[in-house]
Amino acid sequence: MTTMAIPWIRNKWIAWWRKRSVVALRKPSHLLKDFLPLPKFTFQDHPMLAKEFERVRAGKPPLQMGTSRYGLEAPPANKRNDESAWRLSVQKAQRLLQRQVIR
Repeated sequence: MTTMAIPWIRNKWIAWWRKRSVVALRKPSHLLKDFLPLPKFTFQDHPMLAKEFERVRAGKPPLQMGTSRYGLEAPPANKRNDESAWRLSVQKAQRLLQRQVIR
């Protein structure tokens, strides 16, 4: 004897299945009604973004990010054979890498 043979269990299962199917078939617009409305953003008038909006409107390319602080420096030409100068250069590179890890 299966549980589907018992009428009240069968009816409850059918009702559950229909409810689940109706929820699955709801349109996304109906699902959005369940959420709170989005707040109105007023960032268009923000002074920090005014220059960026003007750049985009003018069709100019984005500004290049400054990468000079990430460059590694070799010892000067007159100290290329000096071991302590190379050790200092390696320590600077390690500090730079550590700072990038921390950020």
